[in-house]
Amino acid sequence: SFSEKPIIVTLDQLNKFDDKAVVDHESLAKVLKISPKRLIWENAKVVGTGKLSKALTIKIPATASATASILSAGGSLS
Repeated sequence: SFSEKPIIVTLDQLNKFDDKAVVDHESLAKVLKISPKRLIWENAKVVGTGKLSKALTIKIPATASATASILSAGGSLS
């Protein structure tokens, strides 16, 4: 059944990506071992929990606090 609850991705989890990496559904599945099937039915969302130390290009929704952290780490959102 379709779920309205997003898959939560924290800033700490984003540190598992290589610097300058693009974070999208495909790379989330690969790096964080999230089921690609689950990503079809549930949206992922970045939340501002933890500290981001890498400049990443984020292609999934992010909360306001996560967005601020992503930008201050030198990353971008698209």
